[in-house]
Amino acid sequence: VDTVKPMPAIAGVALGKLQVGLKYAFDEAIDTWQVFRSIGDTAGFTLAGSGTNEPEWLDTGPLGNDQKYFYFLIATDLAGNTKVTNTARAILTLEGGILSNMGIYALPNSAVKCKDIANAYIVVLETQTFGNTADLIKIEMARKEKLTLEAEGKLMPVDKKLVGAYEINAFEVDGGYNKISAIKNWQAGKPIKLVLCYDSCPAGKEGTLSIYEWSGKQWVGLGGDVAQSTQTISLDVNHFSTYAVMYQSLSAFVGAKPNPFSPNGDGINDRVEIRFDNPGTEEVEFFVFDLTGTTVRTDVYPAGTASIFWDGRDEGGRVVEGGAYIWQVEMGTRAVNGVVVVAK
Repeated sequence: VDTVKPMPAIAGVALGKLQVGLKYAFDEAIDTWQVFRSIGDTAGFTLAGSGTNEPEWLDTGPLGNDQKYFYFLIATDLAGNTKVTNTARAILTLEGGILSNMGIYALPNSAVKCKDIANAYIVVLETQTFGNTADLIKIEMARKEKLTLEAEGKLMPVDKKLVGAYEINAFEVDGGYNKISAIKNWQAGKPIKLVLCYDSCPAGKEGTLSIYEWSGKQWVGLGGDVAQSTQTISLDVNHFSTYAVMYQSLSAFVGAKPNPFSPNGDGINDRVEIRFDNPGTEEVEFFVFDLTGTTVRTDVYPAGTASIFWDGRDEGGRVVEGGAYIWQVEMGTRAVNGVVVVAK
C-alpha cells in the first residue's frame, strides 16, 4: 500500500493584467489537485480551481487592482494520499505586478507580464535578485511606439525595421505600494530573463532579429534567442532599460550615410549615421576632426556599439561650419575612419 504523500509545491507566480498564473511542481503523478484563494489576507481561503496533472493554472478572476491574493494547493496522488503546498502571494496593480523579493512569499521563476501585450514579460529566475533588504518590487513593463521613441530622441537606424519596443522599470515599494526608489542594477550573477514579443518579420529575415538597448546615445545590439512560433525573442539581462526588437530591413552599409548631410534643423538629413564592424568587446571612442586636425567632437559609447549618429555639432553644441570633416572610431587597438561633408 502506497502511504507516501506527494510533495507538491507552487514553484512560480506569473502576474498579468488582472490575472494571476501559478506554476506547480510535482514529484510524482498526481490524480487531482485543488487550488484555494484568499483575498487580502490568509484568513478566508475558498476553492478557486481544480485540475488533474496540469503544471499551470490561470486565475482570471474577477481580480481587482491594488489587491493581495494568497494561494495554496492540495494535491492528491494516484493512491489517494494528499499534501498541502506552500502559500504563494500575488499583488496586482494596473501599472504592473508586485513581486515578493524575499521572505516566505518569495518564489523563483516568477514573472511579470507587459500590461499592453500578454506574451511579453520578464522572469525573475531567483529569489533576492534585487538584494536582501527590499521586500516588495514593482515591475512596470509597457509597450512603446515608434513615434514616442523618436519624440524622445531615440531614433531608429536607417537600415533596420522596428517590430516591438518596451520600457521596463523596477521600483522598491512600501506596504501601500508607494514607490520608494528606482532599482537600476541588481545582484551580480542573478540575471532576469527578458521575453519580448515582435509584431512580424518577413520570411528569411528571422536570423537578423535582435534585441537592442538604448544606451542613452545609441541603440546597442544585444542579440537574443528567437522563437518564431510565439513571435518572441528572449535574453538574460542584469538591468532594466528601454529595449527594441528590430530586424535588418536594408542591406547593411559601412561608412557614413547620408553624405553629405545638412544639420540645419529642417528634419531632412539633419544627422549622419556612421556604421562600422565591431566585435563588441571594447568600449567605443568617437572623434570628429576638421581638416587642420583640430578635434571638433568626442564621445564614448559602450561595447557592442556599431552605429553612431553625429548631429553636426561641436563640443559646445554649436553647428559646425560647412565643409569636410574626418570621423574616427577607436575600439581598443582597432580604428576606422572616413570623411563626411557638412552641407550648408
